[in-house]
Amino acid sequence: MVSMELRKAWGPEFSMAAAGTGNIYGITLSYANLLVILFCSSRVFIKATAVTETCTSIPSMINSFHLEDGGDIDHDRQYLVQYIKNSDAGFYLNGVRLTRSFMIKAAYFVGAMSYSVGTVALSGST
Repeated sequence: MVSMELRKAWGPEFSMAAAGTGNIYGITLSYANLLVILFCSSRVFIKATAVTETCTSIPSMINSFHLEDGGDIDHDRQYLVQYIKNSDAGFYLNGVRLTRSFMIKAAYFVGAMSYSVGTVALSGST
């Protein structure tokens, strides 16, 4: 049960939401808070994805440097390029590399889940 002090402090809306009856304002406010959290976390993941994509382009950049004159292949540079390429640098989340395609799939999943949860919450059915 909700204590009497909380009922006095927050008013009847809090009592209805705590009792399980809920109202549209409480549900909308909770959904808005969830959207703010999702937006902020998606910004972090997008920045991490940008770093991963930058790490993907580093071997091509190093390979394009012309440090010596002549047409011979620089084996030390090729070794460095292969080392960077095989190290597969970037951001990982539980062993999964954060790439653009992963972020598009995650955004689609979060959007579908948000739509379904919002629809159920606003319709009032369980």
